[in-house]
Amino acid sequence: MVADAAFEAVDTDNSGYLEKDELTEIMQTVALDMNVKQPSESDVEAVLREVDENYDEKVDKSEFVQLIERVLMKLLESEEELQKTINSKFLKNS
Repeated sequence: MVADAAFEAVDTDNSGYLEKDELTEIMQTVALDMNVKQPSESDVEAVLREVDENYDEKVDKSEFVQLIERVLMKLLESEEELQKTINSKFLKNS
């Protein structure tokens, strides 16, 4: 499964969980790849609070999958909003 491979790739200590330092590294890498501002420590803590359903201060595989699903949905929403903006400007200028 793709989610298993993705999780294993970022679970650098092979603990079966993503600790805060691993989550920080993931978020920093994604920010760098997307050419956006690096996440602050409070950003990482907010994401951890959001996805850590059992409050163990770690992200397990199912929590990781939910995080990826949320990120993908946000990206899709952003893309749809961008397309609407482009379409409205194009139609306005026609």
